[in-house]
Formats: sequence, structure tokens, C-alpha cells
Amino acid sequence: MIPEYTKFICDRYFSLIKILYRKSRVNTVDNVVSIINRSTTINFNVAQHYLNNFKNYFQTFSKLSNIQKYQHFYFTSRNPGIVFYKDDIDDDYQNFTIRSSSFNTNTLLSTIDIKPLSLKRQEELYKEIAPYVDLPFRDITCSKPETK
Repeated sequence: MIPEYTKFICDRYFSLIKILYRKSRVNTVDNVVSIINRSTTINFNVAQHYLNNFKNYFQTFSKLSNIQKYQHFYFTSRNPGIVFYKDDIDDDYQNFTIRSSSFNTNTLLSTIDIKPLSLKRQEELYKEIAPYVDLPFRDITCSKPETK
């Protein structure tokens, strides 16, 4: 955090995830999703669990130049795809269109084909990581390599 600045309001519930994470056994991505979803009682933290190609998705957004110089931002549902920003508290808000196409929250992103691990890497995971994973989850996280 930058000295003399207050905490970023978007991070206020992140510490609740960290607290629950430290108290939990985590063996799979689904375990992490569960921790995030259980970290607040009124769903402030909701996990977005996707195996999708976000790089292509975010290429549809425009970049706000010199974003680090601005201190105040907000978004509204009335103006999707537009960020309102200003440098100083006394300045007027300016707006910038970061995405001109409409948002469809029901559309899933395209998935990435999974590249299989090499036999060497599978053996390394099985030897080095498997002892630290609970038995029911070893086949998911670091299964025994299949030798041909």
C-alpha cells in the first residue's frame, strides 16, 4: 500500500477470505471456490470459477491512459462499459468508454483446451506434492503417472 493512503475499499472483504482460508484444508480449486463463497454471510465475496480464455475477452476493452494518476473511479449499471474518473476530489468527473459493445452476463467465455502435463512433470508432482494432499484428492491434484 502507498504510504499515507487509506485502504482500498474493494479489498475490505478480502481479509475474510484469508481468515477462512487459513483455517481450512485446501486440496482443489473447488475448495478455494467454497472458501470464497462462505467467507461472507451476505454474498459480498462470490467466486467466479471459470476455465476460460480471458485474454481474448479483455482485448475487447480500451485502455485508460495514465490510469495511475487518477485517484477516484466509479462505474454504474446505467452506463455499462464506461468508467468515470477524476484526479482530485475537487475536480469534476470525466468519463471514458472502456468497452463499446454491450455486456451479456449470460454468455460464457470460450474455454481453453487443456494441455496435458509431460510425463516428467507428472512424476515430479506425484513424488513431491502428493504426500501433502489429502488422500481423497490425490487423484485430482497429482495422480500417479501412467507409464506406457
